Amino acid sequence: MKIRLKAVSVMQPWANRIVSGRKTIEVRNWRTSYRGPLLIVSSKKPPIPPAGYALAIATLIMCRDMTPGDEFAAQCPCERGDVAWVLDGPLWRLKPFPVTGALGIFEIERDAGYLWPTALIRGEASQSINRSSGLRSSMFEWLGRHLPAGSLPQHIVGRR
Repeated sequence: MKIRLKAVSVMQPWANRIVSGRKTIEVRNWRTSYRGPLLIVSSKKPPIPPAGYALAIATLIMCRDMTPGDEFAAQCPCERGDVAWVLDGPLWRLKPFPVTGALGIFEIERDAGYLWPTALIRGEASQSINRSSGLRSSMFEWLGRHLPAGSLPQHIVGRR
């Protein structure tokens, strides 16, 4: 059973900072109209482990001009023309799996077996979900509510 997700390549060490929950704004020089689940892929350059792997599913909620007040959340200085991609809501850390990155937002299609969450770093009821055996089913339920129809097999998410 295949799952389709939007993804973005992020250079290190920023990819690891997003996965840890410390970096909540990704900085780009372009905007996107896409909002929703976004697979965070560690770019292969620089070769800082785990380079070339999908690491987490974040939630892109907004793109706007970056301001100096965003510097802490972005973990970098604000420069003219920077666009803040605001990552909020659930952040699912995954068991890393290899992905060939691309420029811009790209789509990957993978077998559902690749998507094994190891923790819910940020989000509603993260503590209780992390303690339960339902982490994977909770992630698929959440994805089913936030991905376009047809992105997940129906038997994974049930009825919409």
